[in-house]
Amino acid sequence: MAEAVDTDTDSDDDMEATLRVTMERDGAAARWDTLPEELQRRVLRHLPPSTLLSSVQLVSKRVAELAMSEARERTRALLCDALADGFAADEKGHASGGAEASSSSPPPPISGATLQSLSERLEEALSRFTANRYRELARRSRTLRFNLRDPKNPGLRARLLSGAIEPGALVRLDGKQMASGLLQQQRTEWHRKRLKAAIKPKPEIGFMCTGIYRCDSCEGATVRVHRVIRAGRQAVDRARAYATCVDCAARWEV
Repeated sequence: MAEAVDTDTDSDDDMEATLRVTMERDGAAARWDTLPEELQRRVLRHLPPSTLLSSVQLVSKRVAELAMSEARERTRALLCDALADGFAADEKGHASGGAEASSSSPPPPISGATLQSLSERLEEALSRFTANRYRELARRSRTLRFNLRDPKNPGLRARLLSGAIEPGALVRLDGKQMASGLLQQQRTEWHRKRLKAAIKPKPEIGFMCTGIYRCDSCEGATVRVHRVIRAGRQAVDRARAYATCVDCAARWEV
C-alpha cells in the first residue's frame, strides 16, 4: 500500500527543487502550459520571491508572466499592510493624547480603497524603477515598508497621502532620505560624535594629552600638559606645569 504524502508540509526549498527537476525533463514545459491557470498559480504561491523572479522566468513565457504577476501581487499586499499599520499607529498616537496630538487635528480616516490604490501605485513605480531586478527590488521594498510602517514617521505617510511626494519619487529615495526628521537628527549627531572620537589630535613634542583636567571656559575634557622650568641667575626656580585646552586654547597652571 502506497504511503500517503502530506504535501502541505513541504518547504519552499523542496517545492522549488521539485519544480526545477520537473521542468528539466523533456516536454515538461509544454505539459506545464497545458495545466489550468488556477493550478499553475497555486503551485507558484509556494515558491519564494527570489525563485519567481529568477529561475522560473526561464521555464516558458507563460510561466514567466504568471510568476511575475504573483511576485507583484505579494509586493502590493506587503506594501498595503505596511501602510495600514502606519496609519493605524497615527490614529492610535493621536487618540492617546499628548502635546502634539492636542494641538493638531486628528488624521482623516483612511479607507481600504485608498490603501489599495497607494500600494498599487507604489508597487508599479517600484517595479518600473528596479526593472524587476530581484535583489534591488527586495532591498528597496524592505526599506520602503519599514519607513511606511514606522510609527515615528507620520510625515512620510502624510506627504504620500496628500500628494506632496509622488510614488515614483518616493521609491527612488534611500533609507536616510525616507527617515523621520528626528531619526535624521539622531543619525547626524551620532555621526558627528563618532567622527570627533575618531579624529585624534596631532601629537606635539613636549606636550602630553590627558583627560584628568577639565577646562573652566568650555568644559572641555581634553587638555595638553607641559612643564616649564624657569632658570634664574643664582639658582633654578621650581618647575611649573601648565594645561592648555584642546578645544578653546585656554591655559592655566596646574
